[in-house]
Amino acid sequence: MNNESYSSLFHVIDNGDHYVLSYSGSDEEFKSIVFGANHTMQNAFFNDFFHNMLITGTYELTINKETFYLTIFELDFIATTSGAAGEGEINESSDFSFSNLIAMAASRYQRILNNQPIR
Repeated sequence: MNNESYSSLFHVIDNGDHYVLSYSGSDEEFKSIVFGANHTMQNAFFNDFFHNMLITGTYELTINKETFYLTIFELDFIATTSGAAGEGEINESSDFSFSNLIAMAASRYQRILNNQPIR
């Protein structure tokens, strides 16, 4: 899936002085959007654990309208998996707040909001 395809999966909500980009999904699509290439750095022991993961959740980005800076990042998901490490269940709920992000990041979010490809 390429960056242009990802943008169509997010709902954009106008929330006053911020935009909220919201995604809900499951399994391979969720892993691709939320974890991206990070799973390629795993060793073989954890690779099957990731590959066998059944997952469902939400991913939200809150972006300042004026600066296009990411201000809040929220991730909630439930996953079950099995592999060489055994069986497992993951319940993740993360909320992060950011300030003073670099302008380069703003350009990426502006492209998403304008439904343009990310370079």
